[in-house]
Amino acid sequence: MFKTLSIITLILFSQLSFAADVAVSTTAPATEISDEKKAVIDELLEITGALEVATIMGDAAANQMLTAIQRTNGQIPPEVVAIIRDETHKIMQEEFVDNGFISEVSYVIYDRHFTTAELQEVVDFYKSPTGAKVARLMPQVTQEAMIESQKHMQTLRPIIQQRFTERFEAEGIK
Repeated sequence: MFKTLSIITLILFSQLSFAADVAVSTTAPATEISDEKKAVIDELLEITGALEVATIMGDAAANQMLTAIQRTNGQIPPEVVAIIRDETHKIMQEEFVDNGFISEVSYVIYDRHFTTAELQEVVDFYKSPTGAKVARLMPQVTQEAMIESQKHMQTLRPIIQQRFTERFEAEGIK
């Protein structure tokens, strides 16, 4: 089981590392972002719960690993499940929130697409009753959407495998 866990962890975190590298390389700031704009973006990230994305990603990553381990090894001891969930959450928190990754990437992306005034309007919306509800429920909505998407992906595996097989055969690839 630990060999399987090591392989899955390596694959998962190499994908996360690649995604982080791509995000940083494609979001390098062309100009200096004002402190005022950063403060509005920080407020937006706080209000919207965007910094909670690390928890959502941690849940998704842990679920993927646990599913793969269970498929390979059957029943997983509860203490192993707890360790995988706990450590995955810690890593995601450290690597996406504590080190400022989400904030830095957000500064560049929001700066590219919005003026300070537009961002302030968005913040003002989130301070309204409807905006507060959106902000409060968005992590739950996002997590539910991710879970449903993962379930759907599971049903697609046989279809994907069949199409690959058919295409390989058509192309003469063995």
